[in-house]
Amino acid sequence: MYKIILLVLLPLYGIACDVCGCSIASNSLGILPNYQNHFVGLKYQHTSFESYHPDERTYSYEYYNRMELLGRIMPSKNLQLYVTLPLIYQTQYDTPIVNQVTNFADPTILALYQIFNKSLDSNAKWKHQWQLGGGIKLPLASYQIVQNYNTLAPSFQPGTGSWDFLIQSIYIIRYHKTIMNIDLSAKLNTSNDLGYLFGNKYQMNFKILQLFNFNTSKSVMPHIGLQYVQAGADTKHNLEVAYTGNQSLFFDLGAQFFNNHFSFGINFQKSIYQNINSSTSQQNIMANFQFIYFINPKKSNICTL
Repeated sequence: MYKIILLVLLPLYGIACDVCGCSIASNSLGILPNYQNHFVGLKYQHTSFESYHPDERTYSYEYYNRMELLGRIMPSKNLQLYVTLPLIYQTQYDTPIVNQVTNFADPTILALYQIFNKSLDSNAKWKHQWQLGGGIKLPLASYQIVQNYNTLAPSFQPGTGSWDFLIQSIYIIRYHKTIMNIDLSAKLNTSNDLGYLFGNKYQMNFKILQLFNFNTSKSVMPHIGLQYVQAGADTKHNLEVAYTGNQSLFFDLGAQFFNNHFSFGINFQKSIYQNINSSTSQQNIMANFQFIYFINPKKSNICTL
């Protein structure tokens, strides 16, 4: 009798359908004024997906919320260290099942080195700054959560269970009060102990910003831009996982207010083109909010880009 019950229950503890929205974690740092200052801050992201499940011919709806505690320290004049600790709250409605996860996600550590900085000459019309660096994502978060007798899809888990590596390049050029920002990043993933390998992720952010100074200590900087994201298909035990990988192009609109002590930014991203999980998922508008407090700020550093 025990064996009969076990055979009935075992299929219930399977793997939930892998078709759901992809991770909303962004590799981009965006424009961070006051280059010479340490800071602590909070970043919040929200978006949602509508996903079609071909096998069941049903739809599910995913809502992603991500809060990041981030900090920057300056060990030397040309070196910056960033630490990010994310907390996620996400819900999936897959009728009649509801999956909900609230947990810490994998933290990241990133180091950027200033290759050159031609922005300190106040008399120069053209100002340039280039930073290049890399980092690591630590496998500290849960990645095998089970709900409703199913292991949640890998893309819905808080963590990946793998050590992943980051490459980042940030180039800024400024002419008077007009600024162009090009942010390129790559996330190179490794397999976890389950043999699961997330596809590598590449991201490009291009922004045009205009600086408006209210006085010597308060400024606002609206921007428009584009974001391109591409992620390869996932594999498990070297076999490609169906309905994974994505390619998206977003229009970016936002603004940032800052003074000598803090910075507050908001931006919205609307897709122009997207092919997510073999076109089985559709992403809605993404909203981003960011607050930064500068530690021991120098008044002369306002909008030092």
